[in-house]
Parts: sequence; C-alpha cells; structure tokens
Amino acid sequence: MEVKIIHSNKKQFLDLLLMADESELMIDRYLDRGEMFALYDDDLKSICVVTMESSDTCELKNIATYEQWQGMGYGIPNKNAVIIHNDIEN
Repeated sequence: MEVKIIHSNKKQFLDLLLMADESELMIDRYLDRGEMFALYDDDLKSICVVTMESSDTCELKNIATYEQWQGMGYGIPNKNAVIIHNDIEN
C-alpha cells in the first residue's frame, strides 16, 4: 500500500472525485489549490484533496474510494497520510 501526492493532472481522477462531490464546478474551485493524495494497493483505490484555509487550518474537501473497495479501510491510510504530511509541512 502506498500513498502518493499528486502534483499535476489532477483532473485525471475526476471520476473518483465526482463520487464524493457531485459538482464538477465545485471541484474546480478547490482542486488547483488543494493537495491531492492517492492511495494505491496494486492499483488506485482512494483519493483525497485537502486545502490550506489559513496558516493553522486545513480542510478535507474530498475523499472517495472506488465502490468495490469501500468498507475495506482504504480511506483511513489516505486520511492518516494527510495528517502526517501536514504535521511535517507545519
């Protein structure tokens, strides 16, 4: 299992982003300024996007796991990676 930070071509994950946020217009409002984390376990299982709202506040904007992998805990390591990454960055 590996969590990768996605720096470019974030729209390639639009199908998964739309599972958690049904409006592409809303996704466009945070996608470029947010950090995207993708969890792979052989293949892509889950993604999340986090934005920095202030110097000490981040917001989880989107977290989604492909339907066939839901309920198997794939969102938890992704969320934990975000927390660890934020602690390192700050």
